Amino acid sequence: MAVLLAVVLIGAPHLAHRAETDSAVIWTADRIRGQLMVVDGTVYAAEAIDETLGSVDVDDGSLAWELSGGTWLPQDGGVIAVDSDELSRYTAEGDLKWQLDLPGGQDEFDGVFAARDGYVVYASCDSEERPDCHLVGIDPSGQEAWQRELDTAHLERWDFLASEGEVLPTVVTVPQAERGLLIDPESGEVLGGFPMEHVREQHVYGDVLVTGGGSGSECRLDGYRITDGEHLWRADELCSSEEYVYPLPPHRAGTDALAYAVVEASTEPQALLAMDVADGTVQEVPSRDFGASASERPLDVWDFSAGGLVFRSSTVDVTASEALTLQRRWQLESPGVRVRSVTGDSETAVIISAARAAEHNPMVAPLADESERDFLQHPAYVTVVDADSGEIISTTLVPEGVSDVRALPGHRVLVNTFDALMLLGEE
Repeated sequence: MAVLLAVVLIGAPHLAHRAETDSAVIWTADRIRGQLMVVDGTVYAAEAIDETLGSVDVDDGSLAWELSGGTWLPQDGGVIAVDSDELSRYTAEGDLKWQLDLPGGQDEFDGVFAARDGYVVYASCDSEERPDCHLVGIDPSGQEAWQRELDTAHLERWDFLASEGEVLPTVVTVPQAERGLLIDPESGEVLGGFPMEHVREQHVYGDVLVTGGGSGSECRLDGYRITDGEHLWRADELCSSEEYVYPLPPHRAGTDALAYAVVEASTEPQALLAMDVADGTVQEVPSRDFGASASERPLDVWDFSAGGLVFRSSTVDVTASEALTLQRRWQLESPGVRVRSVTGDSETAVIISAARAAEHNPMVAPLADESERDFLQHPAYVTVVDADSGEIISTTLVPEGVSDVRALPGHRVLVNTFDALMLLGEE
């Protein structure tokens, strides 16, 4: 009887370990460099160092195809790429749709502004002192549809161009000296404008352009409908005399309906705001409560938000609250010794928590170069949670550490570890 009990006590943890480390893994493949992104159902891996972008086959983790050079991602799928003196449009499957010769080559090409319904807008700029730029609209067949000249004497290129590897907005926004412009990608016509007084930054969330800036009594956020430039709302009285406000870019945090903004003073974050982009309702998110324990950096919101939720962590306890009301949705205890991040989308929350190192955990085999790895490259748990109910779908131990995760439909999660790429979920 004593022997049988010993076998049970020893075997039970082993079976539990097997369940938590094997049951959620659908496949394991070679590690893919770059940040994982999901656009229109396709998974991309963007590597900024050597400017490559690849499409990940979620059936087996291989790269379906890969491009080098400058790349941009339209919201309606596919990739726009520039290489040497050609601008190209590819489908999500990697097939070439069209290719266009660039007058002057890359010397007079600054980047892509926007894309919508197959139309693409890029900037062709003078190379000497850049006194002006031409917006060029390309139709779905790859033919030039229109051209518009812009005075850029008072602008820097990063004021209005999308960065390489980013998801493109569906409207062109050009912040000029006094009044910014909203330009239709299809026709090149000015849809409307927005005052530039006190504006520091502007970003498009769904069908709304959010601008922010000003200090003291002029500190405010404004929303404009991108289809005609109509002013929808204003949120003010947000700052003290020494503070200013600006919205965060949508690819870092938020959704089409939810935007985040930061109140700063002399580059030091003071407050984090969540905004309903439909009506401008603003809720201050307690930055010291949401995010890493004792954090005073509200920019960490992209590591502790998913869909319309923000997450507070205390050691291994995770609380999910609605960003716009702070009403608690659910609370749970995660495995491991400390929560590192909680991300995901409106359907799935993914909790990354540190596990005990190999010398303190008999279930984790020592890593060959463990002494040379940083703290992110040590064992971690990946806990997949239903974002609506808080139900834990699976928990998987990743001995080599987690570098990036991306939620997919059906509570599936892509995990880029420091040694491999894994898909977690149910077959």
